[in-house]
Amino acid sequence: MSASHNVVIELGTVLRSNRVSRGLTMSALAEQANVSPRLVSAFEKGRRPNVSFEVAVRLLQCVGVSLRPTPASLILDEDAARAERAARRRATWVGGTTTLRQDGPPAPPDGAAARLIAVATASRLAFGLRDAYRAKLEEQQEQPED
Repeated sequence: MSASHNVVIELGTVLRSNRVSRGLTMSALAEQANVSPRLVSAFEKGRRPNVSFEVAVRLLQCVGVSLRPTPASLILDEDAARAERAARRRATWVGGTTTLRQDGPPAPPDGAAARLIAVATASRLAFGLRDAYRAKLEEQQEQPED
């Protein structure tokens, strides 16, 4: 799945939650934004990755969401970090890196299945940490400033 498709999925989720919180139906939102209800439905579900930027912004504005651009340098830093993490995971898959065990010194997983389980466990933990971090950021953003 491409990075742009991930963005569409996230924007669709944001659109849906804000539409529902405002009590708007898909049809009402579609009428406000001058698009079809089918497009709204597909965009909310992430099934419309090729929606134009103009339409996406118009839909989000109708539900009170504004976009804030991120400097390209931050995106590149994130991409570099992601590439580095992927390289480390690949090294683990082929047994070139060790994993930590609670009952002893670091040791490589025994066999392909054990390596795959280790990677899956690490991925689950990483996604859990990411979700907790995002929830904390959202919580901080919702708190009023003094």
